[in-house]
Amino acid sequence: MVHVDMDMFYAAVEMRDDPSLREKAMAVGGNSMLSTSNYIARRFGVRAGMPGFIAKKLCQDLTIIRPHFFKYKAVSKQVQKVFATYDPNFSMMSLDEGYLDFTSHMQWRRESEDSERTVPVVWRSEEMCFCEKYCPKYVYDENQGQEEIPEKNEDISSSPDLFDEDDSNEENIKASGENLPDFCENCEKRIFKTAPFDAVLFGLDINEAVKEMRFRIEQSTHLTASAGIAPNTLLSKVCSDMNKPNGQYRVLPTREDVINFIDELPIRKISGIGKVCEKMLSGMEIKYCQDLFKKRGELQLISSDISFRYYMKISLGIGSTFVSSHGERKSMSVERTFREMTDRDEMYKKCLDLCNELGGDLKRHNLVGKTITLKIKKSDFSVKTKAQTIANFTDDYELIFKTAYDLLETEIMNSKLLKLRLMGVRMSTLQESSKITSKQNDIKGFLTNMKKKVAKRSAEKPDLIKKGLKRDAEKRETINIKRRASNNLKDMFAKIKETRKVEADDEDDIIVVYEKITDKK
Repeated sequence: MVHVDMDMFYAAVEMRDDPSLREKAMAVGGNSMLSTSNYIARRFGVRAGMPGFIAKKLCQDLTIIRPHFFKYKAVSKQVQKVFATYDPNFSMMSLDEGYLDFTSHMQWRRESEDSERTVPVVWRSEEMCFCEKYCPKYVYDENQGQEEIPEKNEDISSSPDLFDEDDSNEENIKASGENLPDFCENCEKRIFKTAPFDAVLFGLDINEAVKEMRFRIEQSTHLTASAGIAPNTLLSKVCSDMNKPNGQYRVLPTREDVINFIDELPIRKISGIGKVCEKMLSGMEIKYCQDLFKKRGELQLISSDISFRYYMKISLGIGSTFVSSHGERKSMSVERTFREMTDRDEMYKKCLDLCNELGGDLKRHNLVGKTITLKIKKSDFSVKTKAQTIANFTDDYELIFKTAYDLLETEIMNSKLLKLRLMGVRMSTLQESSKITSKQNDIKGFLTNMKKKVAKRSAEKPDLIKKGLKRDAEKRETINIKRRASNNLKDMFAKIKETRKVEADDEDDIIVVYEKITDKK
């Protein structure tokens, strides 16, 4: 399994398109929140998820660039096109990272020719323009977007065709650059219309295959990527972060190598263990993954079954070995960061806007859901989530807002002064709308159903009255029988007292006396 992660993706795209940013501390985002930063800014402690005004206090010379998502999506498609040549069923986790299964490609690679593992290289020179505005190898357009990537279920070769008998890559680039100007308007350097080529031959093993893939990504996008190679997705995710930037790391698929790697790994390196979980585990003297297994008794007592099984899998280096590009979507969410907000009406309005946007996204993807989650981040950067499951599946933003409103109101009422910096709404327990046959509840449907129920009860009213009268008569008869029996018993004792012919000490004697009196009569 291979995990590929683009290096400082958003920032790298901006620096590529604007060379003046390459030697500066820069970040992508806004004053309310940063999406990423380059490595120069990270030396000052600037990180993703940090508010921009705090980042500027840490680094006074920090340049903050507004995000351009149309560019990031276009470059992501270029990366995916390279992925598809190695694993048609690759799984993208976000715009800049994905998982690939190299099993089929390695089977092909062992029997491949040298020419099939040779990659042409465009010579680079400081005197040439590599701004993406005019570069002939550049494919995205702000309005048109990226050229289409082949569908993942199509039959795609395990390795790309590097050479074509009819048209060489050099001829293609030459043709694409015929109408370009001589000099770039951006950097004022000469635009290469006919690119000189070199070639690199890659080896047969998995390390060489991943190097080749990363090299193709760099040639296509002028951006670098890091990769992790391991027996499963859990380990490959960790490995991709070991030699950043522009590197790769491999864990051999043997029990000994996996255990040696996982034992000395800090728990914070594992995806899914955040700051809060790390703090809790540190209180139990658990700092490395091997400590999870040593403390398994205590963990089982304080953890849920799901968490405990997850901890044990981590301690043994066990992860998924399956990659699917057609997995069902589990949730859909919308969230926004903003300046500190304290006004209640503004919070409700922001919540309504988010619910409206989420409802639109659900309709566009033909999805409905039942579990609604409200996420808020306070001014002290603490994060809270509250969820509620409704009765029926829905994509109606009004029903989503009603539930989210109640969750938000509860949080407002429980806080003296709620100060928010982020709000998000998520819908989970998703299903395709075409699979849901039951109609959603709305006011009109509710009134119609109530009208039908009233009409049905009115039609059955005479029968119900008769049944009720019959039940009442039977109940009255039962009461009368019990009352007569009680009166008979009272008369019996009265007669015993009057005759004084026998004395009764218990119930059996009373019955005997009653029989004697009856016989005499």
